[in-house]
Amino acid sequence: MPRRSPDAGPAWSVSRSNLLDSCRRAAYLETASTSEAHEMPHGIPLRTVVGSAVHEAIAAQMTRWKAGDPISPDEAQASARVFISTVWGARRTRITECLNGVELADNLYHELLSSAHSQLRNFFRMIWPQFSGHSYVVHEFRDRFSLDGTNVWVQVDLVTRNPRNHLVISDWKTGWTSHRSSEAFQMSVYALWAHLRYALPLDDLHTQVVNLRTGEIVRGVPSQALLDETRARIESESSLLRRADDPSSFPPSPESQKCVACNFLPMCSAGMELLRQQP
Repeated sequence: MPRRSPDAGPAWSVSRSNLLDSCRRAAYLETASTSEAHEMPHGIPLRTVVGSAVHEAIAAQMTRWKAGDPISPDEAQASARVFISTVWGARRTRITECLNGVELADNLYHELLSSAHSQLRNFFRMIWPQFSGHSYVVHEFRDRFSLDGTNVWVQVDLVTRNPRNHLVISDWKTGWTSHRSSEAFQMSVYALWAHLRYALPLDDLHTQVVNLRTGEIVRGVPSQALLDETRARIESESSLLRRADDPSSFPPSPESQKCVACNFLPMCSAGMELLRQQP
């Protein structure tokens, strides 16, 4: 996340919003300006290893599509295997749970490989054929826009034009659980970004959440009321983030599963105390 000047306040993103919702203290520690917070080692939470591998593999194939080259499912599978093998081989310094003292079972490695393989197979067999009439716009695109002086950052997985010339924003979901409300909010943020960036009527904006575990696609067309609600939530959370010099505004909400996967656990006394009490 790019650093901003103190008077401008922290930037806002969907991931930072999710952190606020999950544990305000973690969000506070992430936005803290102390060197301790920014220099401590960060890892990849175990739950995101497969997602990172799959996203990276698909992104490489979208680069081929952009260049007019044929996509290669086999290349994507090989890329995911290399990613997971590399992370697992260095798990004691790469995976957050290991950095927090958790010993991972060896069989998890094969489960990660199997999940990535299954999700990429679903993408190329079930999802990608549905883009046959689409034209490429951007993928893995990181951009920002401003709301009342706050930088709002987005990173979209894929944007295309469908045969009816609608702009379609697609987001790949790879987790074991589906969080419909947070996913819907994320897509409304992307719709707000696209509406401002491309100056399109809302009827020409389509979003779709693609579950690569099941092949399910949840499609939507944003309304003005939805974008207004989205803007209001961003502004409210941005106002809270500007109080990052006041730890009392960011109380911890320790839970063992969250804490062991938190990059800021070593700086959180509440999380450390909770885990010390665990068997």
